[in-house]
Amino acid sequence: WDLLDSALSRLATTHPDAEVVIVGPEDITYRNQHGVKVHWRGPIVGNEILRLHYNAATITVVPSREDNMPLTAMEAQSCGRPVVAFHIGGLPDIVEHGASGVLAPPFDIQALAEAVNTALFHSHEMGSSARERALNTWSETVVTRSYLSIYESALG
Repeated sequence: WDLLDSALSRLATTHPDAEVVIVGPEDITYRNQHGVKVHWRGPIVGNEILRLHYNAATITVVPSREDNMPLTAMEAQSCGRPVVAFHIGGLPDIVEHGASGVLAPPFDIQALAEAVNTALFHSHEMGSSARERALNTWSETVVTRSYLSIYESALG
């Protein structure tokens, strides 16, 4: 949160009406010192409510310091939302930089803020690319075919 919070301070002038929704353990309203309104929604239970949250968003930011293969990024792209994240862990395998989202150098807050700006500006095109990437990469049909291929080659 601290890295995203710092980046938001740089976005307050370019996107003064921006609001951030965070799914987490607390349900409070937070307004950082720079005026970006932040809503904690509490834990999300159920795929339909989760899908509604993704679809209500313009972009999804995953400001992880380390992450292997975050489902948040995959789920957001499955809902047609571009993902902004740091170029760490498995995120470069999920986000196609410049197409389905934007990757910033690790922990570079200014670059994260610029990546958010870029994704907001190109959210429609990147969202379409994100959805296409999700369908072509980790949809049930694609993953099932991949597993079947592996099993068939192992069986000889």
